[in-house]
Formats: sequence, C-alpha cells, structure tokens
Amino acid sequence: MASVSKKPQSLDAEALIPNVACNRIQQVLLYIHQNLHTPLTLEDIANFSGWSRWQLQRMFKRETGDSVASYVRNLRLNEAAQRLIHTTDRVRDIAIMLGFGSEVSLSRGFKKKFGVSPSTFRKHNQLQCQNIK
Repeated sequence: MASVSKKPQSLDAEALIPNVACNRIQQVLLYIHQNLHTPLTLEDIANFSGWSRWQLQRMFKRETGDSVASYVRNLRLNEAAQRLIHTTDRVRDIAIMLGFGSEVSLSRGFKKKFGVSPSTFRKHNQLQCQNIK
C-alpha cells in the first residue's frame, strides 16, 4: 500500500485577524462603557487594548466606523440626554459627572448633536411626559 501523506492544513492568518481584532474591539467597547464616568483618554484606552494609539484608532474606525473620541463623545451625549429626561440633576452636574470639561462644553456638543440646548431638551421632554400621563 502506498502511503498518502497529508499536508497539514495551515491556518489562514489573514482570515483570523479580523475576528481577533473584532473581539479586541468588543473588549474595548465594554471598557469604554464601564468607564464612561471616569476621565477616559485615548492613552488609557490604548493601554487597555494592548495596541498603540495609532493602531487602536485604525482598528476602532475599521470595526465601528467611528473614531474613538467621536464614539466616546456620542456615548456621553446620549447618556446626558437620558439623565436630562430621567433625573433632576443640574446640567452642570451632568457635565461634570460625564467627563465634559464644563457645562459649556456639554451644551455645545449637545446642541450640535440634538439641535437644542440641554435645558430646552429637558423642558420639551418633560412636557411630552406630562401629556402622556
């Protein structure tokens, strides 16, 4: 009988890289969400990920379609919107709690994203809630 030697199958490293990167990005996203109320810097996130800042930015953008800074800012603005609707916390306190440098910084970003100031957003949503009751 002739022996048939099977060539060992090699792993396709290129096919594995996206899955590994995706898993790392999922861990980074979890880290961001869990640490949203702390001062998060790109350096902190890069250190957590094990990538350089440049590599993190590149991989994050590839997997999410957004830059790290833009993702964190949008997440914080969405959290601010939720707090404006569901709490009586002052806008200033929300800004500080979510890591914005000041109330002005939150207000500027909030108006750019939602089209109204935080206080107008709160008033409008409180009126809508009263009309539902």
